[in-house]
Amino acid sequence: MITFDHVSKRYGHEALAVEDLSLSCADGEITVIVGPSGCGKTTSLRMINRLVEPTSGVISVDGKDVRASDPALLRRSIGYVIQQGGLFPHRTVMDNIATVPRLLGASRAKARERAAALLALVGLPEQMAARYPHQLSGGQQQRVGVARALAGDPPVLLMDEAFSALDPVVRADLQKDLLQLQSQVRKTIVFVTHDIDEAVKIGDRIAVMQTGGKLSQFGTPEQVLAHPANGFVANFLGFDRGIRWLSLFPAKSLVLRDPPTVGPAGGPADVKAASSAAGTNWVLMLDPKRRPVGWVDASTLDGDGDGALDPAQVRPIGHTFAPATESLRAALDAMVLSPSGLAVAADNDGSLLGAVSEDDIDSAIRDLAGRS
Repeated sequence: MITFDHVSKRYGHEALAVEDLSLSCADGEITVIVGPSGCGKTTSLRMINRLVEPTSGVISVDGKDVRASDPALLRRSIGYVIQQGGLFPHRTVMDNIATVPRLLGASRAKARERAAALLALVGLPEQMAARYPHQLSGGQQQRVGVARALAGDPPVLLMDEAFSALDPVVRADLQKDLLQLQSQVRKTIVFVTHDIDEAVKIGDRIAVMQTGGKLSQFGTPEQVLAHPANGFVANFLGFDRGIRWLSLFPAKSLVLRDPPTVGPAGGPADVKAASSAAGTNWVLMLDPKRRPVGWVDASTLDGDGDGALDPAQVRPIGHTFAPATESLRAALDAMVLSPSGLAVAADNDGSLLGAVSEDDIDSAIRDLAGRS
């Protein structure tokens, strides 16, 4: 456990960077420190490994004051990941990861064996080991940075804006991979970000800090989103905090219904027949593997011929959602983008599982709101 006990940091005679911070980061959890620029997030993080010394108060790791440890030895016992990797440019990926084990006394062979295992753990192929940082993409560099931070098997991992410089797709992938990695290694992680969506997605607990280095609220993502402690927190979360709140609840609670469908060879007559039987205008077209292709509005079709549908008559579905792994937020987004007003659920192979309506999602939301 990492504990901040009335910790403050002042630089010279300037205003406090961190003011009277008290909180505990539980073992095996991800604690996210979030807030606007200049609120003391990074300063708080760096005081844990003594890159910054507190002006007052006590920071302890597993009950031991960090000031009782030699700074160099302390830093070797704590993993540290910064923005854009912070890798040694003159060393290969293998040697970057092996750095800390070598400093801790491991033989070159053992250090490289550990590095190879971690390379696989963070999802990089073994051929990456001989490359240099400049030969890697931003996402690959960050994966190497995480592997290097874990190389000494530290109980604590500090991550300072680790994914903020990456494009949204790579960033989402790394967030997902971090959660998967954490399920295996169960480290005590302190993660700094300015992005509330990132904080909600990866954090077990969220510490919201405001300008001046004051802690405004500390709690689970659900607590912070559902019950902001004050006006600052509410404003920082934004007007769409209710939508973010939905990301905390799995879509598997939704009851899926069978929408009217036609196969890949279906023509106007088939669409109208399916529409009539279901009592609705919208019919979902499927490909040979029962993967959703698009929606067809039967009321716009002329005639009852058996010919093929005009591709222009097939409207994009927006996107599907995966009930087993995604949230109510994903289902709501799929519903909003769907021309039929129905969110289409699919399995991992993209095959149709069913659909949910606005009323179905609204009922689930009302049930959650009643229990919050």
